[in-house]
Amino acid sequence: MQEAGLQTHIDVLGNVRGRVESGANLPALLLGSHYDTVLDAGKYDGPLGVIVSIAALKALLLQAGHGLVCRCSACPPEQSAMLI
Repeated sequence: MQEAGLQTHIDVLGNVRGRVESGANLPALLLGSHYDTVLDAGKYDGPLGVIVSIAALKALLLQAGHGLVCRCSACPPEQSAMLI
């Protein structure tokens, strides 16, 4: 996340969060997934969902510059996404 230009933070539950703030009062785009592995998961579920989210935000930031408010979240188990 840091290499993609996001400010990162890990909370006490193990959620890894990245953010970019434009300074404007805009709605935020939130992307992310959980980073554990689940049997019979969807195509972009789990770790790939985290990687794709970071890549998408990096591409958006490169094209749109600083006019975005973006957040990326990576949660330990799938169920912890309810705690974001």
